[in-house]
Amino acid sequence: MKSSLERERELSYKLLSDARAKKEGYDSRVIRHTLSASVTALCPVITPYEWQIDLAEALTLGLDATVIAGTGSGKTLPWAMPLLLEENLDKICLVISPLNELEAEHVWHRCTLNATDLMILCLGSFFHSEAQDPCCRRQP
Repeated sequence: MKSSLERERELSYKLLSDARAKKEGYDSRVIRHTLSASVTALCPVITPYEWQIDLAEALTLGLDATVIAGTGSGKTLPWAMPLLLEENLDKICLVISPLNELEAEHVWHRCTLNATDLMILCLGSFFHSEAQDPCCRRQP
């Protein structure tokens, strides 16, 4: 007998598979590679986990998602990854954090991507630190 977690996981992957099939001309392998490569290009020491790529792909396809994981496990990266896709360069992501404690733990930077007006908010611990890359600078 499957646990409720196993059943929810199966349902999640079925919804992702169905969303892939509904989008005409969609190539999951290309999107997943692009999502991962975009992160690695910004910060070579980070290779996204498969679950992070799954979640980023689901968000790219317009699916809603809930992630339950501990602090520091990498939940922030998947919602930022779709912003790195070419078709999303003109989009803005607004993050609202009602949790003062978590907000205080995060150091936010603004990074300019090559030759675009796109500004994205990214967690310093995920993409860059000021010591590693001068493109990221503290915002007041």
